[in-house]
Amino acid sequence: MHTDTSTEFWQARASLVTTSPDGKQIEMPDNVRLYFIAGAPHSNSWSAKSGEEAACAFPTNPLSTAPVMRALYVAMADWVSHNKAPPPSRYPSLTDGTLVSLDKLKLPKINGEVARPVFNELRVMDYSSQPPSRGKAYPVYLPAVDADGNPFGGIRMAYVQAPLGTYAGWNLRKTGFGEGELCSLTGTFIPFPRERSDADSRDPLSDRYADSEAYVAAVKRASEGLIADGFMLPDDLGYVLDRAREDSALLP
Repeated sequence: MHTDTSTEFWQARASLVTTSPDGKQIEMPDNVRLYFIAGAPHSNSWSAKSGEEAACAFPTNPLSTAPVMRALYVAMADWVSHNKAPPPSRYPSLTDGTLVSLDKLKLPKINGEVARPVFNELRVMDYSSQPPSRGKAYPVYLPAVDADGNPFGGIRMAYVQAPLGTYAGWNLRKTGFGEGELCSLTGTFIPFPRERSDADSRDPLSDRYADSEAYVAAVKRASEGLIADGFMLPDDLGYVLDRAREDSALLP
């Protein structure tokens, strides 16, 4: 079992798990499972909140992978102890178009601009000389995104299926801190606009949820689907809904 978040695709070239050095799709054996937790940063606690980091241009991503990881831990234990197969892999792929090159990534317009993030490239290194010389870059791909900028091709947690904003695995550095380079492992969260605006191509919150109850209901439906698919434990539903009630304060 192998898991990655969105940050691993930007910072750790996770696409190389399933693509060859010449950029071709690799098929996995039957006894391997790959899971991409879409939209999540590298690591967060259950109670993480979006906030500011001194060097980073955008607010941090509050998503926690805990609900999915807890379910996968149980699935792994059942696989080892009882030979019960875990859920099928959910990982972006070149084959179905959920894995794309950076130049094909279609990000939304936010605050009048379309972000131009960079990824942490990897090059063939020649260690026969010192310092080592840098050779050709490996082809690196990234998860495709929807109109909100939220990734396809993996396990979409309830907060990504019923989003309050854009959840990304990358953040960029501010002026004075290596502007434009990748910043930290915290990812990015940018709330949807409250009302429709020419400066933002994403649908506003007012068009998505009639009120806080409608939002919580959407999170509940998404959670029930994850439970049915084996990507969330029934015992964690209450916590996820409690957090949704807290987060509904973002609604108009």
